[in-house]
Amino acid sequence: MPIVHNLDIDTWSYFEILFLMKDLKYSVTSGIKMWWKGKDVDYDSLEDLVTDQDALDLENYALEHKHEAKIYMVPGVSQHE
Repeated sequence: MPIVHNLDIDTWSYFEILFLMKDLKYSVTSGIKMWWKGKDVDYDSLEDLVTDQDALDLENYALEHKHEAKIYMVPGVSQHE
């Protein structure tokens, strides 16, 4: 799992996360689903990552707790398949 450091908090947004995933060579298609979780949070408590506010919540968590947050992604399925 790639780790990204030194993100610009002034430009952090949902779309910045999509661009970052694309730069990391992940398939970013329509229908993509993303979640995030902080340290010591179980997988039953994943937070949705679908809006800019969700991205800011992730950022605030990481800054307040001085800890990384993990992003989980499921690519969308093509309608042509």
